[in-house]
Parts: sequence; structure tokens; C-alpha cells
Amino acid sequence: MERYKYTLLLIALLALVVAPLILGGTVESSYVFGVSSLVVMLFGVLAALQHRKARIVVIVLAALAALSQLSSFIFGSHHYAQSKIAVFAAFLLFIAVVIVIDVLRDEAATWDKIQGAIAAYVVFGVAWGLLYAWVILNDPQAFSGAVQRTAEDAGQPMIYFSFVTLTTLGYGDITPVSHTARTLAWLEAAFGQIYLVVLVARLVSLQLTSKVASSRNDG
Repeated sequence: MERYKYTLLLIALLALVVAPLILGGTVESSYVFGVSSLVVMLFGVLAALQHRKARIVVIVLAALAALSQLSSFIFGSHHYAQSKIAVFAAFLLFIAVVIVIDVLRDEAATWDKIQGAIAAYVVFGVAWGLLYAWVILNDPQAFSGAVQRTAEDAGQPMIYFSFVTLTTLGYGDITPVSHTARTLAWLEAAFGQIYLVVLVARLVSLQLTSKVASSRNDG
């Protein structure tokens, strides 16, 4: 299963982002989002277990994220919803960093690395969306536009806004208003551009290095 760790993570992320959109704003969509979050945690842990230094941290974060998800589901408190979003965002950001470190290692640019790079990009987008959702739960006026103000409904619009910002599409239907929201938005937009430039340059460099080493061995 370790061989397909990034493939499985990508599938879980796709379910997390797309399935609730297909189901719409129904009760089922919130359940699908919750289940998909747990599956993403599972495959995120699988992707990070190969790093010895990261194992303990990722397991602790995953346990806290799962516990906060369960607590929010059982008790339904606003504070539990905030902690659920914050811990899950922290878990995703840590997983994304671990994946990027793995992708940028001095090895050949394999299909597995490419999948890992895509997975990390999507993870960053989802994590930033959760940060936006956390901001709006603490400050309902942090964004203007088509935004829901409750924990159950804020997640999907904010993940949508996150990917619009990450890819610098900027439709303008949702606009950051507060200082915190604006800061997070421009940081994400800048990060998205830097990530793609650095990643492509690194993968090309790894591929060229691999070809040079291969030609020397053949010679």
C-alpha cells in the first residue's frame, strides 16, 4: 500500500472536495465531508510514516484531529467546531510539508513524486480553506459575498475561495474584508505561484540529473 500512498491520498482528497459539491447543501454532504476527512487523515498518516522524525508528530495530530471531529459531531458546540477546523488544518499543513520534503529529495523525478507534488498542492488548498473557515467562525464579517457563517456550511465555500486564490483566478464573488482574512489571502496567492515555480524547477533538475547519471553509467 505504501507504493500507492499518494494515489490513495489524492483519491481521498478528491472525495473530500468534490463529493459534498455534488450532494449540495444537504445533511448527507456534511456526513460525506466528515467521513472523507477521516479517510484523508488515514492516508495522510500513511504518506508521512516513512519519515521517522515526523511519525510521532503526525500520529499525535491525527489523533487530535479525529478526536476533535468526533467531539464536534457528538456535542455540536461552536467551540468544538473551531477546534476541529484548527486541528485538522494543522494536520494537513504538516502532512503537506512532509510530502514536499519527500518530493524534493535528491532522487529521480518519478510518477510517484509527481503525484506527491499534486497531492501536496491540493492539501495546501484544503488547509488554507479550513483556515479561512476558522477565521469566519471567529469573525463572521471577515469575508463578504456568498459565504455561510456556521461551521456546518462555511467549509465548502471557503475551500472554493481557497483554490480560487491559490490559482489566482480571483472571481470576486467572495472577498476578504478583515486584516487577517486579507493577509491569509495574499499569502496563499503568493505561495501558490512560488510553489509551482520552485516545484517545476526542482523536478526538471532531478530529471536532468537522473539522465546525466544514467548516461554516465551506460558509458
